[in-house]
Amino acid sequence: MMRLVAATIALLVAAAGPAARAVEPEERPAGLELRWTDAGLTYSSAIRTAPRPLRIHVLELDLESPRYEPVVVVSADPDGAGPAEATLEKPERLAEKAQLVAAVNASPFGGLPDASGKRSEDWRLGMPVEILAWAVADAVQRSGVQPGWPNFWIDEHGRGRVKSYEATKQENPPVWQAVGGFGMILAAAAIRVEPGGVLQPRTAVGVDGEGKTMWLVVVDGRQPGFSEGMSEHELATLMQQLGCVDGLNLDGGGSSIMLVSDPRADKRPPIQAVNSPSGWSRRPLPMLLGVRRKEE
Repeated sequence: MMRLVAATIALLVAAAGPAARAVEPEERPAGLELRWTDAGLTYSSAIRTAPRPLRIHVLELDLESPRYEPVVVVSADPDGAGPAEATLEKPERLAEKAQLVAAVNASPFGGLPDASGKRSEDWRLGMPVEILAWAVADAVQRSGVQPGWPNFWIDEHGRGRVKSYEATKQENPPVWQAVGGFGMILAAAAIRVEPGGVLQPRTAVGVDGEGKTMWLVVVDGRQPGFSEGMSEHELATLMQQLGCVDGLNLDGGGSSIMLVSDPRADKRPPIQAVNSPSGWSRRPLPMLLGVRRKEE
């Protein structure tokens, strides 16, 4: 199993096919430093000055961990059979209620359309929203698979999968947790996006070739001189260097957030943002992709 360890950060890049090769030292993500690790859950971060100021945060989870498991958390549905699927909540509040030890933002979402079809983007606490991609929480589907949106899910064997919309529909897999994203940036260890493009705050999820390791990555952006964001190609390159074979670009921009509570503490501290979300205030969210302790 590919893990970051305290003495050195051992990173693998999966090659096409069953074999994998060790990443050479110069290929490892620059500046990535281990912050803590516990029973297969690891948090690392990096501060970069080139090619521009960047702040990067990485969570790695061994999906065979005896202590931790991935989970999707969705806020309350405000209108039952009505058009809304969730309400916007403070991300820390969502995470605390579900007793998560770590989390990132997940599927894209939108305000309910008005008579002209326009969706409000006046994000506020309690606002009813639609989740615009797949959302499954503890085997309960809160939003269906949406045409054009690729997906990440945890299957019935506890393995992580990243697939296109077409492959998801064809497989019609039984799932325990699932989210959707804007685009597959890695598939079969190959980068699927072109170089260049807009620099943005980014959130991504990726898995190794066996679906036994999951990575959650957040890159801050839109903050000149502090962290200016990545293109999709740069994000895919980072995920590839971490060891991802398949990777998905999740919702980003002002929604990008990583929440962490160090699980090693005798008294677990409150979960809080370890990154610096862009915008004047922290955006409320309808759902999170996170990590929780397994029931004992």
